[in-house]
Amino acid sequence: MLGMKVTIFAILIVSLAAVSVFAQKTPLLTFDDIKSYKIENQTFQIFGTVLDIYKCPPCPPRAQCKPCFPNHLTIVEKIHPENPDSLVRLRVLTDKLDRFALGNRYLFTVKVYGTVAAGESVTDVTLIRFEARPLVDR
Repeated sequence: MLGMKVTIFAILIVSLAAVSVFAQKTPLLTFDDIKSYKIENQTFQIFGTVLDIYKCPPCPPRAQCKPCFPNHLTIVEKIHPENPDSLVRLRVLTDKLDRFALGNRYLFTVKVYGTVAAGESVTDVTLIRFEARPLVDR
C-alpha cells in the first residue's frame, strides 16, 4: 500500500514538473507583442476572441478548383476595440473549427507558421491547444 502511494506521488510530481517546464517555455504574449516577432517566441500563448471562422469549401468531384487558404480562425484581442484602425488580427490554422464559436474568448497555445523575420508582425500560427476563457473586465 505504501509503495503504491509513493508511486502515485512520484507520478504526480513528474506531471507537475512537466507542466511547469512547458509553461516556462511557452510565454504569454499580447497582441502588441506579436507586432514585432522575436525568434525565442516561436511557440507562445495568447488570449483571443474569435472574430471569424473560415472553412475551405469542398471541391465537387471531377472539378478543377483553385487551392484555398487552409481552415482557420481569425482572432483579435477584443471584437469592438476603441480604435478599429488599430485592430491586430491573428490567423490560427486548425481543422478543429467545430470546437470554436464566434465571439468566444480562448487561451491559445500556438506555433508561428512559416518563416517570420525578426521584428516583423506575426500573422499566421498553427494551433497546438486551447482553453475556453470567459472575458473578465479588469
